Amino acid sequence: MSEMIEQLKNNKVCFGELSAEEKEVFNKVGPENCLLRHHAKWMALRSKAKFYHHFTYKIRSDYQPDQEYVDLEIVENDGWLGADSSELPNSPFQANEFVHLHCLLSMPGFVGFWEYDEVIVEKMVLLSSVAIRRKYHTVYARIEKNNG
Repeated sequence: MSEMIEQLKNNKVCFGELSAEEKEVFNKVGPENCLLRHHAKWMALRSKAKFYHHFTYKIRSDYQPDQEYVDLEIVENDGWLGADSSELPNSPFQANEFVHLHCLLSMPGFVGFWEYDEVIVEKMVLLSSVAIRRKYHTVYARIEKNNG
């Protein structure tokens, strides 16, 4: 998708002539991150604007998509804490392989350990803290989805 975003930053085609995939990218990016060509000038759009088939739009040149993450629940397996590798992006592990807690730290795109308790999200760095908190709360390892 990021490759298509870069292409659409230089778009010169009317919205109605774009492919379904390109239209979907514009909708995901949102009008507030796009410009409208009107009377030979590019104009900013409001967040509630709609895309019309007879106008030409492009994505703002400074737009960067938000990073996406995978949150893996920390579970116990044969006395060890870790996570299932089946949802790990660009994983060096085999699918459904159990990845020990200390190995998650060296995963490409590892961000940290997180605890969700109502609206509280906390980054934890110490493995002992993860082990202690996991007794009382659900703890996740956060990995960047588009790394490597």
